[in-house]
Amino acid sequence: MKKKLTIGILAHVDAGKTTLSEALLYRAGVIRTLGRVDHKNAYLDTFSVERERGITIFSKQARFSVEDCDFILLDTPGHVDFSAEAERTLALLDYAILVVSATDGVQNHTRTLWHLLELYNNTSDDGGWPLQISEGSWASEGKFLNCLNGSDEAYLYYTAEAGTYNCTVYYRSGDSRNSLEWYDDDGKIERSEVSAGANDQAGATHQATFTIKVLVGGDGCLKFSGGQNKGPQLDRIVITKAG
Repeated sequence: MKKKLTIGILAHVDAGKTTLSEALLYRAGVIRTLGRVDHKNAYLDTFSVERERGITIFSKQARFSVEDCDFILLDTPGHVDFSAEAERTLALLDYAILVVSATDGVQNHTRTLWHLLELYNNTSDDGGWPLQISEGSWASEGKFLNCLNGSDEAYLYYTAEAGTYNCTVYYRSGDSRNSLEWYDDDGKIERSEVSAGANDQAGATHQATFTIKVLVGGDGCLKFSGGQNKGPQLDRIVITKAG
């Protein structure tokens, strides 16, 4: 049975993070040609605004295998304006690669990333759900995810056995109609929804506890959305195996 690992590449902007991602995917045989950010053909920079500006704005994932190990690679933005996008991946990682430019050396944002990695360095057995997020670890007052509007979705990649899992979500809400829906597009997780509303202008943290049923074990992508209504602001998610 192959070992499965999630690795993330982080760096200050223009340190060569996406170039390293391209090289890993090329050597693993996932892509046939090496793309370049300055040539606007990098494999993981898929949005037109990224190619136009020559920077990564959204975190992307790719899969590759080396010998007896399957990897999920997360390439993250390096620009400080999009650092929250990079920070959201940290709780998912088994290993992180922090890239430092040999020309520019250690930058202020490099030190920030190192500090965040220290906060998320957790070697405990998480049962395949590396989703526990400590409130206060995020730069924006402990905020994990802003309110889910319309078709917004939160993606949480996992490896888990089939079965029932307990989930506690800590949230803030300014509308009693808010709800939280969860599912897997491949049908590996039973789709369901829970009320997650309040009328205190998102001034206090509330919690909702429910069960997530994994119907088919293995790798997957758990998604949260606001369902038929606007969703809450998520501060923390904790998932553990039931029983």
